[in-house]
Amino acid sequence: MKAFSRSNPFVLMIFFAAAVGTGVFCYVPAIRAISLAGAAVSAVVSGICRKPVRELFGCAGIILVSAVINPVIVTLGGTPLFYLAGRPYTLEALLYGADNGAAVVSALLWFRLFSAVMTSEKLSFLMSGTVLSGFGTAFTLTLRYVPELIRRFNECRAAHRANEFAPAAGAVSVRGFLSRAAFYLNVFMSVASSALELSAQTADSMKARGCMLSPKTRLVEYPLRAADILCAALSVTAVCSAVYASKTGRLYAAFYPAVKTECHALAALTYGALCLLPLLFSILESIKWHFCRPKT
Repeated sequence: MKAFSRSNPFVLMIFFAAAVGTGVFCYVPAIRAISLAGAAVSAVVSGICRKPVRELFGCAGIILVSAVINPVIVTLGGTPLFYLAGRPYTLEALLYGADNGAAVVSALLWFRLFSAVMTSEKLSFLMSGTVLSGFGTAFTLTLRYVPELIRRFNECRAAHRANEFAPAAGAVSVRGFLSRAAFYLNVFMSVASSALELSAQTADSMKARGCMLSPKTRLVEYPLRAADILCAALSVTAVCSAVYASKTGRLYAAFYPAVKTECHALAALTYGALCLLPLLFSILESIKWHFCRPKT
């Protein structure tokens, strides 16, 4: 995943848009199964799943719950398995719930990969040189300060609780609704004052470094490589293949009253290759390091 994360941010945005968009909005079980498999393999190989077996079992549980609950709500379908309180529990609704659950799980896994790959530097790179450059800087700084503010809030709350029985220190009792409201208001005011002081220090630091001056500079450059061109071309090809197959009626799925589905081979192959790109990048990186490593 390190090799894949070094790709151009624009190419990464195109890749994730194609992978997530096709897997979610294409209502074909084969496409969604490919999306789920590719996202799961990429998540395990990249290491974002610290406990892969437990997390994959959790993903399977989400799909199972979606499959079991959907026939309780939707009674459509021509193959009733049994009757629950006089309502048919159909096979078609069960399969439709499993299909939707697979789409949700695959989207969650792709977004976890997105958050691991698209750092604040890449988001700033995407917005630099446009009218959104100022917004990009503010957005990345905001993302950086969210965990910092949470940490400061917890520290201030712990300090106020430690001084709960010391009125001379300005603390208040947390017994009762009004007392708790006053307690958390004091904590919020402490965090707000420290945040203002921190923002002033940040502004001075940014001004000293020439932020928002012209010409603008970047912390990291992301040149467009041959692998990036391949990734972008494959992303566009996969989306165009899926759209063309859907328009021509060779990529569709219907669950009610009976399951009917058709998956065009070209659309499935191009989308499968797209979903396996992170794995391919990791394999090529491992091969390169293996042969370029000096012999001892």
